[in-house]
Amino acid sequence: MTHIVFFELKDPTPENREALVKILQKLNTEDVPMAQSFECGADVLGSDRSLDAALVVKLPADQLEAYANDPYHCRIKAEMAPLLQRSMTVDFD
Repeated sequence: MTHIVFFELKDPTPENREALVKILQKLNTEDVPMAQSFECGADVLGSDRSLDAALVVKLPADQLEAYANDPYHCRIKAEMAPLLQRSMTVDFD
């Protein structure tokens, strides 16, 4: 399964984008073993349709709930929460 999370910052400055991506880069398959891979990055276009950053996670579909409740993943979510206006997800096989 592919789990994609899109992020919108409260204050979309270059510094906040960089801070968000640095937090997202802490996600790894050693600390979150049910995930097969992580990829993240900040938007480079800055169009009217753009959000600030995205995270792409590959994992088995039956592990999505375990991933959502994983303690390390939850710590990362808490760390970035003060920066975020909102996040949105798309999940597909």
